[in-house]
Amino acid sequence: MSSLQIKKNYRCVPSLQQFYSGVPFAVSSDGSFIACSNGDAIKIVDSPNASIKASIEVDIDAGVTALALSPDDKFLFSAAGHSRLIRGHDGPVMAMACHASGGLLATAGADRKVLVWDVDGGFCTHYFKGHKDVVTTLMFHPDTNKTLLFSGSADATVVNLWDLHDHVFKMTTPTYEVLEGLCVVKSGTELASFLGSCNLQSGKRRDRSSSIYFITVGERGVVRMWDSERAVCLYEQKSSDVTVSSDTDDSPRGFTAAVILPLDQGLLCVTVDHQFLFYSLVVHLEEKFELMLCKRLVGYNEEILDMRVPVVYNAVNSKFYFEVLAPNVSQFALCRFKCISVRLWNSESINCIGVGMGHMGGVGAVAFSKKWKNFFVSGSSDRTIKVRSTDGISDDADQPINLKAKAVVAAHDKDINSLAIAPNDTLVCSGSQDRTACVWRLPDLVSVVVLKGHKRGIWSVEFSPVDQCVIIASGDKTIKMWAIANGSCLKTFEGHTSSVLRASFLTRGTQFVSCGADGLVKLWTVKTNECIATYDQHEDKLSKVEIWEDMNEKGTLVTYSMCLDLVWALAIGRKTEMFATGGGDAVVNLWYDSTASDKVEAFRKEEGWQQSDRDSSEFLARKKFIYLLSIFIRGIGELLEGLIPYSQRHFSRIDRLVRSTFLLDYTLHGMSVIEPDTNATEMNDADNKLLVEKGDQEQELTSEMLKEKAPSKKRKPNKSKDTSRKKVKGAAYTSLAPIPLKV
Repeated sequence: MSSLQIKKNYRCVPSLQQFYSGVPFAVSSDGSFIACSNGDAIKIVDSPNASIKASIEVDIDAGVTALALSPDDKFLFSAAGHSRLIRGHDGPVMAMACHASGGLLATAGADRKVLVWDVDGGFCTHYFKGHKDVVTTLMFHPDTNKTLLFSGSADATVVNLWDLHDHVFKMTTPTYEVLEGLCVVKSGTELASFLGSCNLQSGKRRDRSSSIYFITVGERGVVRMWDSERAVCLYEQKSSDVTVSSDTDDSPRGFTAAVILPLDQGLLCVTVDHQFLFYSLVVHLEEKFELMLCKRLVGYNEEILDMRVPVVYNAVNSKFYFEVLAPNVSQFALCRFKCISVRLWNSESINCIGVGMGHMGGVGAVAFSKKWKNFFVSGSSDRTIKVRSTDGISDDADQPINLKAKAVVAAHDKDINSLAIAPNDTLVCSGSQDRTACVWRLPDLVSVVVLKGHKRGIWSVEFSPVDQCVIIASGDKTIKMWAIANGSCLKTFEGHTSSVLRASFLTRGTQFVSCGADGLVKLWTVKTNECIATYDQHEDKLSKVEIWEDMNEKGTLVTYSMCLDLVWALAIGRKTEMFATGGGDAVVNLWYDSTASDKVEAFRKEEGWQQSDRDSSEFLARKKFIYLLSIFIRGIGELLEGLIPYSQRHFSRIDRLVRSTFLLDYTLHGMSVIEPDTNATEMNDADNKLLVEKGDQEQELTSEMLKEKAPSKKRKPNKSKDTSRKKVKGAAYTSLAPIPLKV
């Protein structure tokens, strides 16, 4: 098992936010970015990941109504709803198109006129009339040699083809639907070749050189491809990929625009609810083809109420809904606020495969089985909890089956806001607006314990992945940890300045992250009750709240303006290395653990590496080696620093002991208690040198003192004793010198 590393910091990467609020947009010549209108600004959006590369503020109250890019992507043309900069129109400009040469710009407006302008000269070169309603789309033929301009109108049923060379109207193609988007297929492309094959297989035309193919989209939400010479449809989608925003049949549906992406990258269609659908061309046997949806970018979100990694969901058209991804990834449940049904979907085919009925109020929470993955639990404003089984559901079913409830319990006195299932699928916890949380045993929903202590409604509950406890976020600005065994409060975490809306565990239950109505995201450590990091990345969104007050039995409408800075949604990655947050500002922020990378970056700056070295593999290998070596050396240094004081103390003690032995020898020899060793002359030369170097003067004084203390009376000679012994004795005493002691 890998060692547990406490998270100390998370870094917010470029967020997913609103970039398109309606109608005008323009695609670059290589398809790498899209210029989109978003209120009073123009957003430059990266096509692969929907990140915003730049933002152009437009000082016009009416907003942008038309956009066009030059062929070289150096110029961006824009028109406003009430602009009079283009003098030839009597109303707002609703569509623009730039010729492939870059020298001509076509404009169309609500006055049903189509004008062509010289870009360099700024004067009108062509003026066309013939539409009976607002002209909504324009398109030049992509071939510079063909001076053809296509226009589509809200007059419902036709496409008109104009010849710029002869200044005449050529033909009309009936489409039998309200057109919103039109684009011409460039000759020589892969799509043009397949449409030519379809035209040839029909047997009615052998010469395809004069055929002009174009694509139309409209209120039906399907893509259709046409032959202009014969005015026939060569291809039509079998079903629509446009999502329905509500359960009613009269909900808005369909496409508002279509663009053929350059370099045979496919087709881009824009829906009524501001989604960008990218289609790729798939070829089958017998030269048959179809358009397959390969990517979807959501351009506009309302408040984001909840989400689960890796899929993010939001509220559309002010109708809040809440979706959760199932652990097996192939299915997910969907429930809507103010909707009494729960739906089970196949995430690959986007087909509803199961419907759970029975709730008498809006469904506010769902939770999936974590271990067996064969059931889910739903909670509603009718104050009940239902357990539903997913056994027997087929992904290939034509009609959704009825998901019957296996167990039902009246759980709370008010709305149920949150549900969580234990990791072993034995317990479920419910949090309610009645300020209590209840733990129930599955699958029969038998009450285990009631958790009481919060002073406001409960917004979030979650089981610990390792302990027998739950963490609860409440409107009383606190987060509490409760024991399941006896229902006692283990810890209380305070720090948010408003209601805490979500709290989820990290790092194997040793940490958790929380978010609330104060717009803050906080990182906590469970053991120390400490908030180690606070993040503020969600922006205020001004909104109006209408409240009816009863004054003298007459209803009075009072309107308040307030800032919605609520962080409603929190989704944790499987390895807790990342998490995502979403809120009232309709922005999704992605957070990545930067604890280790911050250390490496700090070390890189400390060592002074150059920016150019970052991209070389040699630098990366060298950086890793030096970083690991520095950690090892720093560890050795800390060990040595701890050993040095002990070593110095023991060395000093041994040195004092050795010096004391020399004093003892000197004292004993001076008292004639012991005879000097005859082998004293064989003392270590090194010791003698050391003594001589340290005290030459002391040795001379000692020799003179010994001579003065010698008796003046001569002794009788003793022939039995060796005279050399005296010399040795004298030499031995001379070699000894007093050594000062260290106190």
